[in-house]
Amino acid sequence: MLLDSWSLVDGELGGDLLRLVPKKNANLLWENTPTGKVSVMMKKTSFPLFQRRAKKIIFDETGSYVLGLVDGQRTGLEIARILGETRGLSLKQAEASTREFLQTLQRREIITLRGREKAEGFCSVCGTELPSDAQYCPQCGVKQTSSEP
Repeated sequence: MLLDSWSLVDGELGGDLLRLVPKKNANLLWENTPTGKVSVMMKKTSFPLFQRRAKKIIFDETGSYVLGLVDGQRTGLEIARILGETRGLSLKQAEASTREFLQTLQRREIITLRGREKAEGFCSVCGTELPSDAQYCPQCGVKQTSSEP
């Protein structure tokens, strides 16, 4: 499921795009600079009435770090938690920053957002979404009980 605007995210998934899984737009040219920063080249498009020149965006250290965490598997919330832990931010600060950054990337068509396909349930202790084969919660480490006989 791809979501193209904030209103769709807001309408379909409770308004929190951190529950979604960001994925890099494969149609863009992605590069890591020698200084460790991420750059993306927006391809040139040409239509009879509309022309867009190629545009290169180089992200700062934090933006490059967050984009490095965008792997098509982690949710925005998981990315925010990692950002907070590694950069010394409170969870609230990390979530707000990640939410705003992902929203901007989506609006510029640098990433797409989708629901997690493999999620089968939630951790009974911390509420983290779990893949179907999870025996332990990746967030809090609690062993999950199977509902199968």
